[in-house]
Amino acid sequence: MIALNSLLLTLDQPSLEDKYQKKTIEEMLFIISWIFIIECVVKVIVHGFYWGNKTYIKDPWNVLDFIIVIFSVLTMILVELIDE
Repeated sequence: MIALNSLLLTLDQPSLEDKYQKKTIEEMLFIISWIFIIECVVKVIVHGFYWGNKTYIKDPWNVLDFIIVIFSVLTMILVELIDE
């Protein structure tokens, strides 16, 4: 998912003129973002967020994932506010 997300982000350019391609890339990025969000929520439920020895936020990779999820959610919110 990370590799596909990275590839789609490189293809998503402001100069992209084909509306079908642009919409497809946007939808795929939206779906991948939700996959990351669901993964984050499941890991937090299973491991706990902070308190404990092996909690979600104490793994450096999960910290990176959490930051990506936060930015994904903020991006989705901002896109919705701009589209209104």
